[in-house]
Amino acid sequence: MTRLKWNLFGLYTIDAFITIFVIPVCVAFYWRGMWGLLDVYLLPDSPCSSAGISLITGLVLIVTLNLAQDLHIRLFPYKSLRWYIYSKGFASVNHWRGLWDILDCYTERSLLSLSMSVLVASLFHWLVRTSRTCPNVPTKASRDNVKHVFCFYTRFDQKWTNHCVYYLLDMLLTYVIIVSVTVIYWRGMFGTLDLLIFEEDLTRSAWVSIAIGYTLAVVGTVLQYPAAIISRKVVQKSAFAQLVYEDTFVYVSAFMSVNVWRGTWYLCDVYILPDEFETSCWITLSVSVVVLYFILAARNMGGGEFRIDGKPQDGTGVYYEHYFDRLNDIKFKTTIEVPRMMDASTTAKIVELSGCENVVSREIIMGTEISSKMN
Repeated sequence: MTRLKWNLFGLYTIDAFITIFVIPVCVAFYWRGMWGLLDVYLLPDSPCSSAGISLITGLVLIVTLNLAQDLHIRLFPYKSLRWYIYSKGFASVNHWRGLWDILDCYTERSLLSLSMSVLVASLFHWLVRTSRTCPNVPTKASRDNVKHVFCFYTRFDQKWTNHCVYYLLDMLLTYVIIVSVTVIYWRGMFGTLDLLIFEEDLTRSAWVSIAIGYTLAVVGTVLQYPAAIISRKVVQKSAFAQLVYEDTFVYVSAFMSVNVWRGTWYLCDVYILPDEFETSCWITLSVSVVVLYFILAARNMGGGEFRIDGKPQDGTGVYYEHYFDRLNDIKFKTTIEVPRMMDASTTAKIVELSGCENVVSREIIMGTEISSKMN
């Protein structure tokens, strides 16, 4: 194996460790801490009213941040970055907590009700081609210094400058309806696992979810590249077949994400000051904020980017997002291709011009051998 490939392998190994084991734990810590503190301080004696306030607060903040994204980009390129990221994280937690707890207040938590929530939400996402909103970290990881950090993506990609009414409708559809359906999916899956996996033993149930989630995360990380090759071949025969194929991969990833979050959340309940819930929440919140701040990954607290099913035609619909920006650039750039009979000097020149020092082409990433010898 050449030095270039060893460097690439090392970079991917470090990236996989951070993406699979560090960021998801910290993000789950943040959500548990913030969610729990809202339970403690926001009308604790009236959970339904507390949920309603959270839901309204979350939606108002999300809409406000969405409308202000162009202003941020023009006036405050990166100066207000931290404020923006933490505001988005706080808004997302409130939105999810509000809707989740309202459903707990007014619907039963039976196996039939929860499983129907999963099925209906999955069907809705599949019909509107938004299934890729269901997975979360470890499948989605990004750094705080990316260029598009202030951007909120929408289902139909409408722009304020083109038609403000269409933009508002698109934004409301995306963040009020589609994201809310994702909350319904997660609540249904979360509750179904609660009822099916050692319902009476929280510790064992949590460890089983951890085992399932991280096993699927490692397997998915390895298989995403062969899966992308298959997707590129499938789309040549049928776009519908590609959609079904990629969405199957997406829903397995969503199941994995729920297990990772659920296991981490419950292990915190079991092992981190179980008799002092308020202090436990402050600890997990503080640890997550500090760690995510220093590794430049706080952006993940507000969820991943919005992507449309079947839109990429090059197999990248099954890719996980990477912590290292350059690996994301490599995966989504289809123009940096290395001819099979290219000499080392020409290859090095292309790498230099592309800004990707440790990567030459997607063929290397996919594991396909390139006939040219590189020193």
